[in-house]
Amino acid sequence: MPDVRAPGIETEACTVASVLPDARIFLGLQATRQVLGEQGHASRFVHIATHGIFRSDNPMFSSIRLGDGHLSLSDLYDLPLSTGLVTLSAASRITTHK
Repeated sequence: MPDVRAPGIETEACTVASVLPDARIFLGLQATRQVLGEQGHASRFVHIATHGIFRSDNPMFSSIRLGDGHLSLSDLYDLPLSTGLVTLSAASRITTHK
């Protein structure tokens, strides 16, 4: 189901997949942290198109939205990804915590 706040995500994912051999696409609720961890370690390229939150007070706690919640930049570093390239494409909002 398309995301009404970012209707171009599915088109972007399909466009990127069309130029990569053996590409797999996980959309909406299918795009979970578990899937990223399981599929990402065996993938040469990972492209994530989603919503993001930029934390200007602490950028390491900036996050992207997956189907099962948010994944911070810090969390992303902890995933077992041995890819050649991870692309994060996110429409974002900026937050400041005081």
